[in-house]
Amino acid sequence: MIEIMAVLVILGVMLLAIAPSIDGLVPKYRLRGGAREVAALVEEAQGQAVSNRKEYVLVYDLDDQSFWLVLPPRDPDEGREGGAGAGPLGGLFGGGDPKDEPARPRDDAEHGLPPADPDAPAPQVESVAERDAITPRKLPTDVVFAAVIVGEDERRSGRVEVPFNHTGADGSHVVGVKLDRGGDLQIWVKFDALTRTIEYLDEPPTVRTLSGEGS
Repeated sequence: MIEIMAVLVILGVMLLAIAPSIDGLVPKYRLRGGAREVAALVEEAQGQAVSNRKEYVLVYDLDDQSFWLVLPPRDPDEGREGGAGAGPLGGLFGGGDPKDEPARPRDDAEHGLPPADPDAPAPQVESVAERDAITPRKLPTDVVFAAVIVGEDERRSGRVEVPFNHTGADGSHVVGVKLDRGGDLQIWVKFDALTRTIEYLDEPPTVRTLSGEGS
């Protein structure tokens, strides 16, 4: 019995000594998890833009500490009678039965695009705020954004929009995450759209990041 009590006392002392170290590791794991979440959505934004050949926008709200992906703008002709949604030919030959029309891409290189209707109203381009978006994500507990850098523009507050186009050349930027309380520990996620690579840095990059213009 005495031996069992002695072992329990020793284990208790060891746990007391290890506990502070464990507590110190937990915030680091949350910080790394936050950096990985940002990197995952960045990769998804570029991947969706390239595969679907449409523009996606990654939005960071540095005041609300959230980030989300904005979906491509809706086709202004979608669902309109005689428009792109009327059939495979987009109503090129009128509003006939789509089943009777041969499939033809809208940007047919052989026949070219149909002439524009001079009486048709100009298409309304949706702003980023008007477009559909996925549910905003939050960083892990006690993890916040340090800054978002696009080209030479560094933002620490407000909303930052990073567009990704179908060529894969846009979207280069750097995102810093840090612990909200205590310590100087930070992780900077640097995305290079041209090489499609992500780097995790302990400090913000000292060299100019790519502007996202494909240059």
